[in-house]
Amino acid sequence: MSWNLKKSRGLFFSRTKEPLVSYWANENIADLVKSRGRAVPRSLLDWDPLAEGVRSNCPILDQQMSEVIRLCDPRWRARAQNIYAGRTFATEDLALADQNVRGGMVALSSHFTSIMFAYSAMYGIFMRSIDDARQRSPEEAEEIQRGLHAEFERIVEGYRLGGLLALEGSPLMAFDQEHWDAADALCRSAEQWALAHEVSHHLARDMSSRRDKGVDAIVAEILSRTSLRSKLADIPPSHKCEIEADILATLILAGRFTESGYHPALLQLSLPGAAIGLITVAHLRNEWRTDRTDSHPGCADRLFILLTVLCELYGNDNAMPHSDRFAHITINRSAATLMTFAQWAYGLENAAEFPIRRLTAFPPYDVTAPAATVIVWATVFGLAADSFTDPASS
Repeated sequence: MSWNLKKSRGLFFSRTKEPLVSYWANENIADLVKSRGRAVPRSLLDWDPLAEGVRSNCPILDQQMSEVIRLCDPRWRARAQNIYAGRTFATEDLALADQNVRGGMVALSSHFTSIMFAYSAMYGIFMRSIDDARQRSPEEAEEIQRGLHAEFERIVEGYRLGGLLALEGSPLMAFDQEHWDAADALCRSAEQWALAHEVSHHLARDMSSRRDKGVDAIVAEILSRTSLRSKLADIPPSHKCEIEADILATLILAGRFTESGYHPALLQLSLPGAAIGLITVAHLRNEWRTDRTDSHPGCADRLFILLTVLCELYGNDNAMPHSDRFAHITINRSAATLMTFAQWAYGLENAAEFPIRRLTAFPPYDVTAPAATVIVWATVFGLAADSFTDPASS
């Protein structure tokens, strides 16, 4: 039976208990914004989540959902078009997909987006710290990295509780408008990737007794040729569903299933979003390491698998094909910086638990030498790119 958008909307509001108004008209949101001496823009307050054809209680998510639908394979669009995706003012569920016979819904919590923004803001600072570390002794670089990480842990915990108010007065977060815009764009990318991940669960029918054979065949064909297939064969079914949704979401956002096909610039936008999304989940659920008894695999493994598979497909492509300034940046080099950031975010004392120590023969570089760690990961993902060619991209 086909899904109906109205039924999906009803499922969302029934499941989340959100009021039948714009997310931004929620009195909890209004009080929070008011406490910052600001006001919610009228365009957000007046958004009608019950209007015909509207797919979210937030205009930002409605626009993101429309983009995900546009990037879907045409065979999947009818199902995707009838999914309702909304925001919740909640801490219990970070990103949630649910369905019944007549509809499907996705919910992203304000809690989730808050921490994604904090990590998005920190990413730019971390990248600058890599350049700074090259000019210092290993001992000095380590001390600075430890201080940076300790300060960020304090900030992100405060941000989780108090939102933007926690950033006030922090030297690490006192950045200019350009940095703020970059952090906001990265957070939006992470949010859209999380949305695409949950939509991918619906497309694959992961919550149904009968999975979608077409989606299954596409993902299975890609994974059948990856260098990690033996590792993937030994993971629990629930973990495999999450990894497949990670890969499918990223490929959707990269445009692989559209008529014009995959584009490296789209992939360059979606991969950082994937990394920030996975790091945020790991932070909030303490899911850095894989435990076979958990419903989800750990962030370290999920991100390593996702980046390896995408580098096998597109790793040698120029990440910014229309930029002379960044012509040297390939997808595998971008992947290396993202994996290094995840390694840093997990904590310096935990670095030995990352896949690089278990799955490669390289020396155990300390994460406190971030530039060296990027080089190691660039080699790992570069080898993955050199050893595999995707027939669909030729």
